[in-house]
Amino acid sequence: MNATPLRVAVVGAGPSGLYAVEALREALDGSPAEIDVLDGLPVPYGLLRHGVAPDHVKIKKLAEAFRPLWDGAGVRFIGNVHIGSTLPLDRLRASYHAVVLATGAQLGGTLGVPGEDLPGVHDSATFVGWYNGHPEARMAPGLLTRGPDAVVVGAGNVALDVARVLTRPVDDLEPTDAPRHVLDALRGSRITDVHLVMRRGPAAMRFTPMELRELGRLDDVAVRVRAVDLVLSEADRRTVEGDRRLAILYGVLQKWAAAPVEDARRRIHLRFRSTPLRFVGDAGVEALEIVRTPPGGTADPGAGTGERLPAGLVVTAIGHLSDDSLGLPIDARTRALRNSAGRVTDAGGSPVPGLYTVGWAKRGANGVVGTNRPCAEETVAHLVDDLRAGRLDTATVLRPVDGLLATVGSWVSTAGWRTIEEAELRRGRDEGRERAKIADRAEMLAIANG
Repeated sequence: MNATPLRVAVVGAGPSGLYAVEALREALDGSPAEIDVLDGLPVPYGLLRHGVAPDHVKIKKLAEAFRPLWDGAGVRFIGNVHIGSTLPLDRLRASYHAVVLATGAQLGGTLGVPGEDLPGVHDSATFVGWYNGHPEARMAPGLLTRGPDAVVVGAGNVALDVARVLTRPVDDLEPTDAPRHVLDALRGSRITDVHLVMRRGPAAMRFTPMELRELGRLDDVAVRVRAVDLVLSEADRRTVEGDRRLAILYGVLQKWAAAPVEDARRRIHLRFRSTPLRFVGDAGVEALEIVRTPPGGTADPGAGTGERLPAGLVVTAIGHLSDDSLGLPIDARTRALRNSAGRVTDAGGSPVPGLYTVGWAKRGANGVVGTNRPCAEETVAHLVDDLRAGRLDTATVLRPVDGLLATVGSWVSTAGWRTIEEAELRRGRDEGRERAKIADRAEMLAIANG
């Protein structure tokens, strides 16, 4: 290894970025290195903090596994620094031998149908960020009081999370880290019916069995499934029977469809083969118009007016994609940064020296938290290979990092975010729960710097 300390910037303090730090420290095996983990927020942990639903406490606690990283020498947190806007990527690269982009998939997918810009229609990245206390995810006052019906579009776990949070008794969420303003809004909600709209049939479900079954365990919440929606084409039947996960999910749906209709405080309606045509409303969304498709068939948007589902709130949970704010090519298939096994590539397909990527920014928005570990290990292996082969420019004198940070305004150190964490834990104890999350950026910065 080179005797000069390797200086690496990891952009993004979520699980993928922190797995990359772990893998890098292990691969360097004691060789001198300085690793800075930069994030646009004043606190680390990314989707573990702002993407995992507040009632999934065990998953959120996975952040504890990363705590030893901050206690070791050579790793520091640099928060409240926006790479691309506040700090251009080229300037960042001039202060490091290598940069690992763990920027995730920041943008929510869109349906591309009329009325999607109506007030009350939100992508899941915004809505999930709101109930998780993301400083930049703001909801209009009274959003949950516009009517008794809400629509969630999507066939994955995020769609289930949204439906569950909207229907779960607020008392169940009180012990969690959900911000107080979110708990107050959910307590005042008028929503009684959530329609979970999926464009394809049961053979295309992306749920995990644990997440789907969780809907059936909610107190005073009924899950409604129509038997007609469970009719499968022959091709879909073969798909379901040949996939253990799908077979389990299909069995759960069959039990719900056959169960007697019971009254409940709130209801979740699962609607398969329902393609959104348009959102309807004037000052805000009032309904989603859908067209139904038969088993094995396809939707015909030109077939005329479809069924209208009333909706005072709509959340579209149809995937995420990376943005192009860093000026790097986006892969049309994965909707992630163009790369070759973690090495970022240019428009011509050639690796960009010293630039790497991990996580959703590398492979697209798929997988669970643990998927990021082997993903990061693969990228770091290529980074270390490049270092050993002399493909990283370690001879050029780097610009000082401290001088770079002096130009970005108020940034948050490791000690600063720990001060924020202490304030959240203290507020939580005062409210009788483990943590009360702070969602205001200005307040977080004042605490970190105070």
